Amino acid sequence: MNLTNNDIIQLQHNIAIDRNTHSYRELFNHFYAPLIKFSLPIVKSKEAAEEVYSDVMLNIWNLGNGLNNIINLKAYLFRSIKNASLSYISKYNTTTYIDIDSIDLDFIQLNTGMDDILYAEFNKQVYLSVKSLPPKC
Repeated sequence: MNLTNNDIIQLQHNIAIDRNTHSYRELFNHFYAPLIKFSLPIVKSKEAAEEVYSDVMLNIWNLGNGLNNIINLKAYLFRSIKNASLSYISKYNTTTYIDIDSIDLDFIQLNTGMDDILYAEFNKQVYLSVKSLPPKC
């Protein structure tokens, strides 16, 4: 169902004043696809985008009567999704940088005789496998 601006304003009023759950569900479903689509490139996961969307929509419900103070709900929701998505990635997408000089390289062994034997055996098996293929392969 496609809602007009007047429909959205009416739903907004029903949620703010009457705490109407049917109106909330209708508003939730109306904005679901576009706001998930908007969040997805930021958070890089549909599950994360859905989590962000749910949080934003829960905040809408929790605004109560303050919801009537929002003049353009659509713009408010898109701005809220953007901010919540950015907060999500700053909270959950932490990248750890390691200085190369701090890496302990003592565990790395140089080539041993066993490595040479395994490498030769591997190459032999590859050669035999390729040779056994039909001529057109």
